[in-house]
Amino acid sequence: MRYRKSEELKETDLEWFGEVPKSWDIRKLKFLSNVNSSNVNKKSKEGEEVVELCNYTDVYYNEFITNELDFMKATASDKDIERFQLVEGDVIITKDSESQDDMAVPTFVEETKENLLCGYHLALIRSDEKVLNGKYLFRLFQSKKYREEFGIRSNGITRYGLGVHELKNISIHIPPLPEQRSIATFLDRKTEAIDGLIQKKEQLIERLKEKRQALITRAVTKGLDPDVPMKDSGIEWLAEIPEEWEIKRLKFLMETNPSKQEVSDLPGNFEVSFLPMEKVGETGELTLDETKQLKKVFNGYTYFTNEDVTVAKITPCFENGKGALIKDLENEVGFGTTELTVFRPNPQKVLPEYLYYITISYPIRKIGKSFMYGAGGQKRVPDDFFENFQLGIPSIEKQKEIINDLKIELERLFIFRKKIREQIQKLKEYRQSLISAAVTGKIDVRANQELAISDEPRKEISSWDKFVLALEIIKRMQNNQHFGRIMLVKILFLIEYHLRVKGFNSNYKRWDHGPFDNQLINSVEYNLKKDGWIDIDSIESSDYDQKIYTPTGKAYEKSHYFNNSWGDLDDEIQDILNIFNNANSTQAEIIATIYAAYNDLLIEKKEPSEDEVLDEILNNWHPNKKKISRKRWKSAYRWIKEKEFLPTGFGNSTKEAA
Repeated sequence: MRYRKSEELKETDLEWFGEVPKSWDIRKLKFLSNVNSSNVNKKSKEGEEVVELCNYTDVYYNEFITNELDFMKATASDKDIERFQLVEGDVIITKDSESQDDMAVPTFVEETKENLLCGYHLALIRSDEKVLNGKYLFRLFQSKKYREEFGIRSNGITRYGLGVHELKNISIHIPPLPEQRSIATFLDRKTEAIDGLIQKKEQLIERLKEKRQALITRAVTKGLDPDVPMKDSGIEWLAEIPEEWEIKRLKFLMETNPSKQEVSDLPGNFEVSFLPMEKVGETGELTLDETKQLKKVFNGYTYFTNEDVTVAKITPCFENGKGALIKDLENEVGFGTTELTVFRPNPQKVLPEYLYYITISYPIRKIGKSFMYGAGGQKRVPDDFFENFQLGIPSIEKQKEIINDLKIELERLFIFRKKIREQIQKLKEYRQSLISAAVTGKIDVRANQELAISDEPRKEISSWDKFVLALEIIKRMQNNQHFGRIMLVKILFLIEYHLRVKGFNSNYKRWDHGPFDNQLINSVEYNLKKDGWIDIDSIESSDYDQKIYTPTGKAYEKSHYFNNSWGDLDDEIQDILNIFNNANSTQAEIIATIYAAYNDLLIEKKEPSEDEVLDEILNNWHPNKKKISRKRWKSAYRWIKEKEFLPTGFGNSTKEAA
């Protein structure tokens, strides 16, 4: 992958699109594909054939249509079956939306089956594969410029629609067909990797949510001091509680659903906060950006005021933890969905914040689920469950202590979770920008592209930044049982050279197990251990001194150091780490050696062939390299080329240090 130079691009007649490569053509979609708006609805009619429908939500929520999806059954005429039967390679887009910026969401049909049809409110696009690759078209429609243009072309007031005429007459930028396929393949590979990272980060957020609930549960059931004397609570699930706590039913600590008559004498045009369920968070957050006049919400909605505690009582909102301590209401008054239960704490017996923590604790949510009544998605927790719930309650002073201690711990989790969400957002933005850059030709992703050579650094660092990077690598690679000293050096080498980072002051030599800088790794180990960030264990090896690193608790408190020093390259660093996630030491050696040998030849102003790189390794590196077969070196070299993990001639040659 390389960025195209300005002289390789040309202006288009379309102001909204900008420049494209000179070799690309522009034609209207109607000359490249068949475009049809589906009229197959969800109804079943007697005498028609039973079919399955790929509906609006199937398209909106899935990038790819496969047979694993659960499709709705309906019926259709023979004519509609012939016209709207899905074929592999089809593109489907949504053509109706409540918002112009949410128009024309595309999906790509990867798998299909007999009588699987395109449903209503969708447009089916079948490309002429002799000129337009369907997967490329799908990625093109995912790009920001096309999404915006589709929004502009849609019509409506409260609901917008994209007409077939507008869709057929959209201009399509057409690279040569082989390049279309290269773009599609490149984006499949890159987006899959990015999606994997996003999934891991989302799983981490879920674990943090579980940790948060566990911490809160411990605080309100046992307290946070493990050394206090305990007593039997008399409640089986609760077991022991601190000796000074008293078992009480919650109804003696609070009022349930306080009367809205408290505000009945306020004027009808009095502005109050309005809270629909979607604006109640699962970790106590509220979005209070909506107000209404009192007369419009007094009847038919739930009333609350500042310092009340609210809990979502309907499934699945209850199980998911929706609820909050109410604060910052407009004029201190609020109304919201009737699916909220409201508790007003007696401040002489329980503090509002402490009551909130009780309501989101695991026992409340777990036991409350078993008390739900109703059917299906309409199950609710009755008010008397909360009122009769028994729990050990500490004194007001002890509640204050618990709240203060808990806030400190929860704030740490909140900051950590916030940073992960920011990383997820950056990954999503990078994903979108990568798609746009590829389909607009800003980057060249062809396999036979000319190698981009550059010895210009992208970033300059201090010694401190080097140690921070090494610590982060050690933390992130803990799941690889083969990770240790050798692999750490290889990763540091690749980050320095591949991302063109100046300031490592490295001096890599051609050692038997690949490029290695003994002075660099000794400095890293010494400083990380001295500062108490890692523990180091040596293991016996006949070939070299291998070491295993274990991050200390202190290491995980310093994540902000990495974000400050390396946040701009975080995604690219993670891409390199992904190469080594499941690698062993030999595989790490092979990758780094090929990269170093290739880079050394570029530094000599050569653009080497495959054989030249392999000859450099087998004849000019270390005799032990011949213990690995040429076939294996060749396979690894081709893998590196396929992944476009190519050097640029940056840094010092390992030949000079040998």
